[in-house]
Amino acid sequence: MLVMNMTVLVRNRLVDVFVFMPLRQIEPGGIGSPEFPPEHGVHSVSEAHTQDEGPQPPRNERQKMKMIRRDLLYLAGVAAALPYLPTISWAQTQTAPRLTQILRKDLESQGETVQETIVSVVDFAPGVAAPWHKHPGAQELLHVFEGSLVVEVEGAAVTRLNAGEAGTIAADLVHLARNESTSASAKALVVHSRAARDKPLIVVVKS
Repeated sequence: MLVMNMTVLVRNRLVDVFVFMPLRQIEPGGIGSPEFPPEHGVHSVSEAHTQDEGPQPPRNERQKMKMIRRDLLYLAGVAAALPYLPTISWAQTQTAPRLTQILRKDLESQGETVQETIVSVVDFAPGVAAPWHKHPGAQELLHVFEGSLVVEVEGAAVTRLNAGEAGTIAADLVHLARNESTSASAKALVVHSRAARDKPLIVVVKS
């Protein structure tokens, strides 16, 4: 609202200077007439003819005329820029999004082929565990964003993933995940990269 009011005021001033002031200068009884002598730096049409034929105005008068022209150019620039001030201000206050790489790993055991990607969110209540299972032809990426999970892969060491940490499980490996907390829930983002859509996503091996 403030920018709009300023825009209207500046534009009204420019119209007054460029449109109505020249008209008042040539009107009888207006600026330049004996009743209303011209302001400093503003000259009527009759005075312009007199200056062309006679001596040039004093130096200080020319300086005032330059100052007026400079001010008018400044006002015109302000009027043109005012509509864009909110956009400029907004752009200066914005920052680029922050990208934090959590995990980077090649595909394993599926010929580096992906036909489909499935993204899921899994919730673990306190003390809940998934059964031993595998994902035929699909690598699993597990990113914990709340609580912590213990991940076991058959024949490998046990891994604990805390909030903000991630891990991958190669296709066809038998594994499970569990929430060992007795009071806090856990949540994780799960991404499965499938090499073949015709295979089941999850196969429970043993409970």
